[in-house]
Amino acid sequence: MRQLPLAIGPVAEPSFDNHLPGPNTAARAQLLALADALAGPPGLPAPLYLWGPAGSGKTHLLRALVQRLQSRGHAAAWFEAATPQPWHWAPEWRLVVIDDCDQLDEAAQQAAFALFVEAAAHGTQLVTAGRLPPVDLPLREDLKSRLAWGLVLALQPLGDAETRAVLRRQADERGLLLPDEV
Repeated sequence: MRQLPLAIGPVAEPSFDNHLPGPNTAARAQLLALADALAGPPGLPAPLYLWGPAGSGKTHLLRALVQRLQSRGHAAAWFEAATPQPWHWAPEWRLVVIDDCDQLDEAAQQAAFALFVEAAAHGTQLVTAGRLPPVDLPLREDLKSRLAWGLVLALQPLGDAETRAVLRRQADERGLLLPDEV
């Protein structure tokens, strides 16, 4: 028996170029503008919070923002509920991202709050995301108020046609032929 290799390539890293915004065009534009602003001189930016159901593109947009900033030579930090403790601050960061805020346990909530304090003290942008709006998060009150302090953007999942377009593009990038009925 002979094994045939499949011409399946690796998954492309999330970026703004491979993001299909669908109903989230305004949120994508906001994050692109933020990426440009972060490439300039440091300031005292307000935090930004993305919320929406699973599959609405929160993590993709956060990863795209980090990728864009790092491609311009700036440091960024990524934390999520599963990131082991302790979370240490680094002064070279221009951006701190915390994903899965709705899943933060007590220790991660303390770490996230400390990062908020450090980010505010050093003029570092903080961008966070979760499945629920800040007011509905099962978190301590001081952290919920910090998450809601800046711009809060609600994301919507893609519709059927947009989902098909994403699947088609992903298949094409991997060299797979999908019939139209898929």
